[in-house]
Amino acid sequence: MTPEAQPPMLREKPRWHPVRTQITAAEHRTGLLPLFLGAYVFLLPVQFESSTMNLAPSDLFLALCFTVELGRIRIIRGAWSVFHWALAMVFLISTFVALNQLAKLTSYILIKDMGLLSLMGSYLCITSNCGSWRAMRSLLRIFIIAVALHALLGVIVYFSGASVPRINYGAARVSGMLIDPNAFGGLLVAALVPNTVTLFSPRPLLGRIAAALTSVVLATALMLTFSRSAWIGLAAALLVIAAFRPSLLLAYAGMGAAAVFAVMLLLGQSRAVFLARRPNTAHQRLQQIHDALPFFSQSPVFGIGVGQFDQLTKGDPTVLRRPYIIHNTTAWMMTEFGIAGASVFWGLMLWFFVRGAAVFRSTGPEERPLMVGLLGAHAGMLGLSTGIEALYQRHWWLIMAMIGASRAITKKRAAPAEKAW
Repeated sequence: MTPEAQPPMLREKPRWHPVRTQITAAEHRTGLLPLFLGAYVFLLPVQFESSTMNLAPSDLFLALCFTVELGRIRIIRGAWSVFHWALAMVFLISTFVALNQLAKLTSYILIKDMGLLSLMGSYLCITSNCGSWRAMRSLLRIFIIAVALHALLGVIVYFSGASVPRINYGAARVSGMLIDPNAFGGLLVAALVPNTVTLFSPRPLLGRIAAALTSVVLATALMLTFSRSAWIGLAAALLVIAAFRPSLLLAYAGMGAAAVFAVMLLLGQSRAVFLARRPNTAHQRLQQIHDALPFFSQSPVFGIGVGQFDQLTKGDPTVLRRPYIIHNTTAWMMTEFGIAGASVFWGLMLWFFVRGAAVFRSTGPEERPLMVGLLGAHAGMLGLSTGIEALYQRHWWLIMAMIGASRAITKKRAAPAEKAW
């Protein structure tokens, strides 16, 4: 008897196929890519300063990803947007604008272009590797441990009173091996927020006690950077966390008050206040934006060209350090890439917020705290970008890649249910 001829009660009804949550063995056979990426992430807090550019040993392992594991690297559907490709396009246009003005490509322009290519390469590798929540957690765990080790070293050296140029900034501020206290502060925020948010969840990234101790170390180091830009970043992160998990605000307020009290107790109130009120660099940032306004008005659509702000201000006797960089990512994008570049930059930043929020709504309760932590870290880096040029911070691209990977994971797991329906 054919199914059509059977009575309605005997016909086989369509069945729901639950979304698969187990990871098969084939998904773990990813070769050396996880190993290389683990080394890349572990070395993110390390940079070496040279006369032309800062060298990062993590990039060596990124190069190994492409030379040894190229066959396992692919563009993951759902992790990319039109804004990724538009960002590359505006850099290409800006490079041609600079080339038209200078009739040559300077080393600074090449460093900027190759730097963006390296960052997008890291995004490609991370999204290729993070095909499951387990892989994401593993990579994020390595990142937090690495940053915590550098934070602990920085705090110990700071309170020892020794001046170690590669660890603290003139014995006055913790800077780690990222050289700049502001950049190190952003690194600390990127690690502190996901670790602390998941600490108050059923699945902390490092285990309850280890995560709590790590948060104390990261928060203490963040205080000792005396980076107002990083503190702004932390405030931005807290705003995002409050939007998703307002119950955590009280816990964060208590932890922040304890950290401030501990630092003032250890340093002495007068010295802590003095360091927090160090010579104000806000005026310098505003002066850079003021100097950039005439150049933006000359070419508002596509900007004056990558690296041209430094070239066009070479006759300014007040500029003592080269290259002359605008320490505000949005203002830098508007000056050298125009409204087109700034629009693409903000479109990309908002894309991660929108997609991350969608993942938060569609995923289970075990993974939602992780998404809140990633979105908070993303907001923290965006807040940091008001005080430094943050687009080239490798750890920001790590956070963005994990948000993109989480969207790809949810789309992949939603597909079987859609087909079954």
